[in-house]
Amino acid sequence: MGCMLSVFSSDPHLSERDSHPNKQGVVKSSSKVVEGQPQSSDNYMNALKPVKGPKRLKFNPNLPKTLTPKGCAKYESMKVTASKQYETLVKDLKAKKKKWNDHDFPANENSIGNLQDISVQLEWKRPHEIISNAKFFSDGASRFDIEQGELGDCWLLAAVAPIADHPHMFGHVVFKNQELKGANYDGVIRFQFWQFGEWVEVLIDDRLPVRRGSNELVFMHSSDPTEFWSALLEKAYAKLNGCYAHLTGGTQSEAMEDLTGGICSTILLNPDKRPHDLIEQLKIYTERCCLIGCNIYSKFPFWKEPDNGLVSGHAYSLTGIYCVHYRGKPTWLVRIRNPWGGIHEWKGAWCDGAPEWLEISK
Repeated sequence: MGCMLSVFSSDPHLSERDSHPNKQGVVKSSSKVVEGQPQSSDNYMNALKPVKGPKRLKFNPNLPKTLTPKGCAKYESMKVTASKQYETLVKDLKAKKKKWNDHDFPANENSIGNLQDISVQLEWKRPHEIISNAKFFSDGASRFDIEQGELGDCWLLAAVAPIADHPHMFGHVVFKNQELKGANYDGVIRFQFWQFGEWVEVLIDDRLPVRRGSNELVFMHSSDPTEFWSALLEKAYAKLNGCYAHLTGGTQSEAMEDLTGGICSTILLNPDKRPHDLIEQLKIYTERCCLIGCNIYSKFPFWKEPDNGLVSGHAYSLTGIYCVHYRGKPTWLVRIRNPWGGIHEWKGAWCDGAPEWLEISK
């Protein structure tokens, strides 16, 4: 069995290595035409093809993160639209008394992607069409708000959940004072993500996929049926990555860098690679309020629950590290959170109700 910890620092001074967007093959342009750097292919499919080197295949390192046929140009267009045309868009919608329909991320199967078993069962509704008292926030944001839907993006949930408990980080991603009804409601929702060394604003409309003939949200949603910030955040991140299907099977490190602008450090926990000072490192990271995630690779099939209750191929958040005195000796415990909530809980030593708790020195 192999395990991995991903540790993130949100210190802006540590993000200088990501402050050169041009190294990622993105070129800023004041005109409507956005040009790529010479080393980047003009053709999306050609850019994906590996090049045979002397000893191994080489892949183009300058591919934009959003791997769509429009590639880098679409990414730049998204930035320009979001940052310079938002006010104009809102003003125009209010003048016409209309709700926005985002044609760049339409309410159809193109935005769902290659999820055929799901896409044929969907229709799209705005929050107030799902429930009459829809709100962006019900009672603020909390890691307990979020529940996973039918998309395999637990890695995203494991990143969003801890950030929801850190307002200074959360505020970079989620704009406050967004309305889903009332006089100022226009159907435009705004988020920000860290891309290519800078914060990029992403605009979406508020139409969400629900199961056909019902008001049941299919993907990420809140535990409170009146709250929609998490479902809309997932939609914005899906737009940034091309479609919902592209969020299946990602990594916490990617999501948390996109949500914080921080730097990720990965610690392998295999016996031959585990650092000898692991506990000391974790103590330092938690004291500095770093966000820590973990996941498991094992011999068990994907999503199969082993006897200890942990799920292979699943992402968790590490929420605390503590030292207790057990039978007269210091014993270190870590607390992890499953983004699925109360299911698939730890069943080994120190689980809820375990006899070890009765032998802690007071």
